[in-house]
Amino acid sequence: MYDRKCLRTTFGTLLEKTGSDLRDAQKLMRHSSVELTTRFYSRARIVQLQSDASAIGEALTRAGHEQGRTNENNAEQHETNRRGATGA
Repeated sequence: MYDRKCLRTTFGTLLEKTGSDLRDAQKLMRHSSVELTTRFYSRARIVQLQSDASAIGEALTRAGHEQGRTNENNAEQHETNRRGATGA
């Protein structure tokens, strides 16, 4: 079951994500003022920014793990080369 507020929020979010003009969105959402629409859009942008920041954090974490594996592989290769050079 859906409530009207949920559907309006989804509609507003989709307007914002598709780049709808603020005044057009105000009219479509039947907001009494553009300031109300701006406050709504600000919330939608904050949620998107939080999502983007999380994605960046995850990418950096993966890159750090991959770099760590590369460093481990380089150290192992260095040790193998050192042993081969010394005949150990």
